[in-house]
Amino acid sequence: MLLSLSTLPRATTSLEFFFIWELITLSSYFLILRTREVELHALRYLLFSLFAAFFLLVGFAILHALVGSNSLTALRLPNLNSVPVFVLLAIGLLIKAGAIGVHVWLPGAYAEADDDVSAILSAIISKVPVYGLVVGTYFAIRSEVNLNLAHVLGWIGMLTTLVGAVLAIREDDVKRMLAYSSMSQIGYIIAAVALMSHLGWVTALYLTANHLMVKGILFLVVAALIAQTGKRLLVDLGGLGRSMPLTFVSATIAIVAMSGLPPLTGFGGKWLLLSAMMEKGWYGPAIMTVLATFVGLLYMVRFINVIFLGARKPAHKRPTEASIALLIPQYLLIAGILLMSFFPKALIDPISEAIDPQFASTLVWQGMSLEMIYGYWNPVPVMAFAVAVSVALFGIFWLLRRTDWFEQLGGRPTPVRLYDSYKPALIIFTPPWATAFWGELATATVTIAERTRRIYSGNGQAYNLYIMYYFTVLYVISGLLLIWGHYPPR
Repeated sequence: MLLSLSTLPRATTSLEFFFIWELITLSSYFLILRTREVELHALRYLLFSLFAAFFLLVGFAILHALVGSNSLTALRLPNLNSVPVFVLLAIGLLIKAGAIGVHVWLPGAYAEADDDVSAILSAIISKVPVYGLVVGTYFAIRSEVNLNLAHVLGWIGMLTTLVGAVLAIREDDVKRMLAYSSMSQIGYIIAAVALMSHLGWVTALYLTANHLMVKGILFLVVAALIAQTGKRLLVDLGGLGRSMPLTFVSATIAIVAMSGLPPLTGFGGKWLLLSAMMEKGWYGPAIMTVLATFVGLLYMVRFINVIFLGARKPAHKRPTEASIALLIPQYLLIAGILLMSFFPKALIDPISEAIDPQFASTLVWQGMSLEMIYGYWNPVPVMAFAVAVSVALFGIFWLLRRTDWFEQLGGRPTPVRLYDSYKPALIIFTPPWATAFWGELATATVTIAERTRRIYSGNGQAYNLYIMYYFTVLYVISGLLLIWGHYPPR
């Protein structure tokens, strides 16, 4: 799988791209399929991946019919009526990304795979469709395709973000919660790619790097929790902050980096995304970005509060800190987050230069500070201010916990009751339409297949009869066509 991932950017023809795409699908399928318990989820992942591959194949076939070439550079030919090509490619890539409506494969595959494979799926495999979307939108601009389609793609991205965040709040299984969280974060990246602007692409790649590190950390955190407690439901976890302090710190840094709060990478990514949307005049998606960020905070706070700050559960033995094999990769990724947070220019500047120079850059650097039309971002003072505020809030929270007033509010169980109060509303606003649709489609397919199997009775005489019927029908049709050719209607 890793060899296939490194080969994909080197593809120069549609055949190479499709072949490598299928290698990634097959290898990741075998990684997921490690136990019998995960067979159903692995099969669902495989079917949706093949479904996406067929959309790509049809798109490339139409491209070849239009230009007579299977080179990927044919996508940027001027005056190319390539709307069907880009629509088909976009659908295939969105299915692989787990966009809204076709996300039903995602929670099962991420949650039921082995813990290390879950981290790879979320942090690495999810970037394959992102790469395809970036390449596709680049060629779309060069070929002057109807860019109104980009607005549709942007709304799909933001709806994916919002719905993924709401579904994450509803989950009690921590791995499924992080799976839906990945769906939500990928939605931001899809919306940034859809902007089809210099700043939009910079934002998309910046968010991609942030998501890779954050989700890698969080899935490894969950792997440590499962290894030490044997539990993965929130109701079975709690009070692990003292027993697993290094894991607690790692999870907190990753949550802050993902949430969009200053001073870590998520804040810079969300700020860039909002600036790119305002620059493009996408006020509706910008408002939805703010709303999705707020909704996302709810499940992120719940994740930290319940697992590490809640009451200790007596059901399992006293856990110890995670193994060094799980802590080292977490803290290596944290080093990357801190580097991107303090020195964003180190990543953003090369990305900006790599994007085609014909698209005007709206980024202006003054030393390590980034200046734009809609704001100013200097990571060092932002970091200092955020640390000061965090220390102050922590002090207030610690004092409240030691007073009778906090106990009167309910003490530790308060966040649980708060979640119980808004959970019914979340269920109402997120009916399982996608699951119901694909479930009915699967049932209908099985029914048709069972009826079709009746044809294969194993009776040789019946097969001969089928063949006779087949040639009889062909004979009649040929005769009618012959009569039609000699005596056409007037």
